[in-house]
Amino acid sequence: EKQDSDTESLESEHSNKAPLVRPSEEVKKPPKRTAQIPKKPKPSNTKNTKKQTSSQGPLTGQTFVITGNFNNIKREELTDVLKSYGARVTGNVSSKTTCLLHGETLEDGRHYTEGNKFKKAKELGTKTMDESQLEELLSHLIQTETKQTAPQTIPQKPLFPVGSPSGLWTTKYSPKTVEDIIGNSTNVEKLINWLRDWESVVLKQNKKNIKPVAKGRFDPSMNVNAKAALLSGSPGIGKTTTARLVAKGLNYNIVEMNASDVRSKKQILEPLTATSGSNSLTRSGSVVKTLLIMDEIDGMSSGDRGGTQALIQIIKDTKIPVICICNDRQSTKLKSLANYCFDIRFTKPNKVQLSKKVLEILSNEGVSAEPNAVEHIVEMSGNDIRQILTTLEMWARSSNTLTYTQVKQSAKGSSKDPVTMLTAWNAGSKLLSSFELRKLTHKERIDLFFIDYDFIPLYIHENYLSGFSDLNKLADAADSIAFSDLISKKIRTDGEWSLLPQLGQFGAVQPGLLCGKPPSFGKFPEWFGKFSTQRKNERLLRETKHYLGGLISGDNESVLNEYVPVLYKMVIKLLKENSIEEAVEVMHQYNISPEVLKEHLISLQFATHTVETEFKNIPTKTKTSLTKAYNSHYKSSLQKVKKKKAEATPKDNFDPEIEEVPPGESEEEEQEVEAVPKIKKATKKSTKKKK
Repeated sequence: EKQDSDTESLESEHSNKAPLVRPSEEVKKPPKRTAQIPKKPKPSNTKNTKKQTSSQGPLTGQTFVITGNFNNIKREELTDVLKSYGARVTGNVSSKTTCLLHGETLEDGRHYTEGNKFKKAKELGTKTMDESQLEELLSHLIQTETKQTAPQTIPQKPLFPVGSPSGLWTTKYSPKTVEDIIGNSTNVEKLINWLRDWESVVLKQNKKNIKPVAKGRFDPSMNVNAKAALLSGSPGIGKTTTARLVAKGLNYNIVEMNASDVRSKKQILEPLTATSGSNSLTRSGSVVKTLLIMDEIDGMSSGDRGGTQALIQIIKDTKIPVICICNDRQSTKLKSLANYCFDIRFTKPNKVQLSKKVLEILSNEGVSAEPNAVEHIVEMSGNDIRQILTTLEMWARSSNTLTYTQVKQSAKGSSKDPVTMLTAWNAGSKLLSSFELRKLTHKERIDLFFIDYDFIPLYIHENYLSGFSDLNKLADAADSIAFSDLISKKIRTDGEWSLLPQLGQFGAVQPGLLCGKPPSFGKFPEWFGKFSTQRKNERLLRETKHYLGGLISGDNESVLNEYVPVLYKMVIKLLKENSIEEAVEVMHQYNISPEVLKEHLISLQFATHTVETEFKNIPTKTKTSLTKAYNSHYKSSLQKVKKKKAEATPKDNFDPEIEEVPPGESEEEEQEVEAVPKIKKATKKSTKKKK
């Protein structure tokens, strides 16, 4: 038996996958245990090695799955311990799983044998281990590590190694070709196809037979015939690099501008007007195609008067491709711009892709790293490749090794705040998951609420019903939301903003803990639409009362309930009888124009849909005659004066506090604008005389 065990241990040392270190009740002698655990190799300090080196642990090559609740250790702590010894920890049981670690009960109180993971492990013949066996394994690993660990001095790398290539890692390992880009291969292919066919589609008008319509609505992501492309996504995922490499690969000369550096319409138009209408000429006399890159277009502040409109105008008139780049695709500044662009949305590369690339980089730099340590750094950085390389470069200047334990202990300050990487929508969905909330501390739950304390309670109220199966919990959640509404009223009425944490507890955290699971697709809060309609109706009511002026007496409620229905019925009755002149007299008597009739008197009715249908059934000829008769008899001269003034003033009114206009320039522009209509009128008169 001893020879067999020794033979098995020797075979396991030469195999890629280390054996599962599991204590057995039959064999408990430490010498036999230590023979099965491969020792950690000493880290290599050679700098010129090109082979990928990684630190090995006693559990390297083994995959564990954890399920259930443990009495003496938390699942997060157990995950860290296993990773520190080189093991991989996954969420589901598969054919590659080495062992399933289970507690006595599951998270919902059931026995562990009723769980899907345990059933899958039994089906695949995967080994299982309870908490007592797990404690034996951990104690055995600690004892073995203590015996094998000897005090040794590890030579440190100098601050700036001799012969190391100059420049930062972010520059040294930046993609040189399109093939070097990590992730987003589909989006890169879309951009290449769009730019390759741009001249044929835009200049030669060979439009592709693809309609940018999905589910009856315009879809910018299908607008392949657009003159511009809009690249969006979080920072550090390669949007600008992709645009440069694609343009370079198709032999374009790049003209790049940062939209956050310009402040007004004039500053955007001046450099772009000439650029967007021409190509480049090299020293040899050859013509090179030009491409314009507008970066950070969502960074234009409120002081950018007409900046987005100017960019849209450039896209309409451009003779060269335009690529716009932004971080926040949901910005209100991009709503109109997206209609003129081919919308390409970049996503973060996954953890596996980034970890593989980072391990290659560390191997080239002579750093021995554990895969678990690299994956943890990738997670902490939010899959931001630039931050990952910056963190690892600083680490490599002082050490040749990178272990999971070292990363957990010393890299806390370099991690991104996970709250900043969540949107209000994602935070609301997370708060509706009781399983996710139980993993968080109370402070972390309240931090999710503070991502957007206006939107999240409304999102919870709109979607909390979908996750309940127990009526008692549903009643408790409804009571909690009702109480949070009272807190919200106290905050906004009396300014008691110190009650915001209590609002988060009763309006978001408590209903989420009672809720079972979040909805598959969360609904947008209908409150926003109702509130917008209410504000609109309040504005229409104030304007209607102003129009009626001193002809009536009463407050807003009287105008809404007594005057508006009566005036509407009077006018509609005359229109049905085709009494246009009488209807015009009634409308003029109460200062009601055709526009006020259509927008105010109809929208303020309680049965709005019925009233709209009634007004729609009136013949178009009758409504046209009403408008013409009113305008011909009672059109206000004041409106004509305002119209003339509006036509006389230039559209782009400058603000002297923001920019200075040279003297005489505005007068010359006004003279040119006024001269054009005069010439047109003269040509019309001359043609009539000729006839």
